[in-house]
Amino acid sequence: MRGMLIVAGACFAAATGAFAAEPPPVADAPAPACDFFEAELIGVFCGHTAYVAPSGQGGGETINRTTVVKPVSRFRRGGTTVQRWDYRNAFEAMTLAISPWQGLRFHITGEAFQYDNNYWSQSTFSGGGHFGNGVATAHESGSYSGWQDVGAEATIWDRQTASGRYVFNLAGGLQTFPGGGAYRGRDLQQIGWESGAQWRLGGSGLSLDYFSTTFLQRFDNPGELRAASATRLLLASDAYGVAVGPRLDGTSVLWHAAGFNTGWSEVQLGGEALLEPFRRTQFPVLRDMTLDLIATHSVGQGALAPDWAGSASRYVYAATARFNFRF
Repeated sequence: MRGMLIVAGACFAAATGAFAAEPPPVADAPAPACDFFEAELIGVFCGHTAYVAPSGQGGGETINRTTVVKPVSRFRRGGTTVQRWDYRNAFEAMTLAISPWQGLRFHITGEAFQYDNNYWSQSTFSGGGHFGNGVATAHESGSYSGWQDVGAEATIWDRQTASGRYVFNLAGGLQTFPGGGAYRGRDLQQIGWESGAQWRLGGSGLSLDYFSTTFLQRFDNPGELRAASATRLLLASDAYGVAVGPRLDGTSVLWHAAGFNTGWSEVQLGGEALLEPFRRTQFPVLRDMTLDLIATHSVGQGALAPDWAGSASRYVYAATARFNFRF
């Protein structure tokens, strides 16, 4: 009996010693904090984050047209009319966005804009009749409330590999234009997709980042259907928060209402820089701020102006500061 008690005691001591030696269970590691710079590069929506983004945009459109009138008689000789339209505008906007969960984002944007338009023409006629030479000018300027926008984006596919990451999102939104002028009360509905990819370039600390958006847009007042896209390819230094590269924007008119004259396509080529200038500091709020800079110019006929209207060119420059927050 005494031997049995000794054996039982030894077994109990061994068991308790084993339990004591076993380390306590370790809680799951928290999800890594969002890297706002890398997320914005390829369109990742980090959960439990939000941002406030003031932005500004300027641009201009110039149309030049020369009209030659052939003579029809010695009393109505021919002539030439040279016309130039210059449209200058500036936009200011504020966007508030929130991602309550990973892969989902909602946003709302309010915009205002100012315009300054000039017209100049010079007519030269070659004698005869009641025609003479002349110069005409006109100018108008003002400001309106611009597009007001609400929208949502959701990630359908997000895959990470040893060499990079690939993202595909669906997106849609509604916009209204409450400002004055001919297009007062104009509305826009759009739906489309966003695709992003990141390829890490070995152990260099650099990455090649692709991001593209494609939307089908429906306007009313006047009615119009467009396909619009924007694509960029940036070389990024993730450590320093700097990415630069080319950008290509395109718009095609698929349909428009009768009597509404417009060109069928426009292409704009330029560059883009995405920066996180305070990435390597400890400044609150500023540390996670990103700055997006864009400049493009039309290639060929610009501004969706029809060819008969004259030779049209267009340029755009824009800057957006995005202040990111976690909650």
